[in-house]
Amino acid sequence: MRSYKMLVSAMLAAGIVAGIGSMNVLADEITFTDDAGREITLEKPLEKVVVFNKFNSEIIRAVGKVDAIVGVDANTAQDTDYWNGWDDSMVVANSQSDIDFEKVAALEPDAVILPSNGDYEGCISNLESFGIQTIVVTGWQNNGFDKQIDIIGKAFDVEDKAKEYIDFCQDQVDLLAEKLKDVEPVSVYLENSGDYCTCLPGSGWNDMVSMGGGVNIFNDIDFATSDQSKGSVHSYEVSSEEIVARNPQAIFINIYDSAAKPGTSIYVAPDPDSMNATLQAVADRPGWSAIDAVKNGKVYGISAFAGNGCFKIVGATYIAKYLYPEEMADVNPDDFFKAWLEDWQGVSYVSGHAAQLQ
Repeated sequence: MRSYKMLVSAMLAAGIVAGIGSMNVLADEITFTDDAGREITLEKPLEKVVVFNKFNSEIIRAVGKVDAIVGVDANTAQDTDYWNGWDDSMVVANSQSDIDFEKVAALEPDAVILPSNGDYEGCISNLESFGIQTIVVTGWQNNGFDKQIDIIGKAFDVEDKAKEYIDFCQDQVDLLAEKLKDVEPVSVYLENSGDYCTCLPGSGWNDMVSMGGGVNIFNDIDFATSDQSKGSVHSYEVSSEEIVARNPQAIFINIYDSAAKPGTSIYVAPDPDSMNATLQAVADRPGWSAIDAVKNGKVYGISAFAGNGCFKIVGATYIAKYLYPEEMADVNPDDFFKAWLEDWQGVSYVSGHAAQLQ
């Protein structure tokens, strides 16, 4: 009888311990809200992920978890120097909106991470049955970069490192705000990914211009109520005549390397002569000699790689330096660009990503 009671007591104790163990598992769950407004619950930190959009991969690399990435899109994989040897063997999607879900599932990742303008609904519907989580993080969004980093920090359980990265970014944003607090905003035409194509409110490019102290001359166009056949908020077709009529004080051209896939950018700096030839061709467009920016030689080029750098804070710093040389006299955009590349992306700094028409 005594042995029986001891056995029952032992079983009860084991049950209690098991229960406590279950409670600990529940307590260790990670819960956060992603960029699609969905509450995500993970049983453990992410260890193996597929990532679409290079900006999300950059956040993951910045917080020290790049080795968890096992699959990417073709646009990311093309930049083999920047990604330390990544190649087509890792490609499971042509882009963030053209995904091979069978290839993704075969990798058995814990999650797929992609931006809100990617095919996240397709990921949810195609991968849920495999137990693969979909997490939406819009890594290019400079208006709210702290949220993007925070989501990644929580998902990988590296919140301290994520906080350090947020502070690095915020310090530069605060510096720009302080330097530009008393300036009279300069009107800017930014051309992106095509002749006479500009950015609209809702695009990170538009926010980049604002952060750099400029005012987008097309910030009055609401894409939702406009002719959407003209493109997107990131690259929206306008007429040459309308640009001339709006008479920007400065012109910025996103320079895309011809070696990169169309509409994407790579780590390599543009050829200086080619960049200047591009800027000269812009200044020489029919009727553009009447634009103040052209009259005053304020035509600038920034590589799409640098412009996109660190949530476009790199691009905003170059813009601020060009527009307000006196206020920004003690700020060198190259220094911030270099710190971001070397300290947070683990690659060498490459100069020559920005220039003024010569």
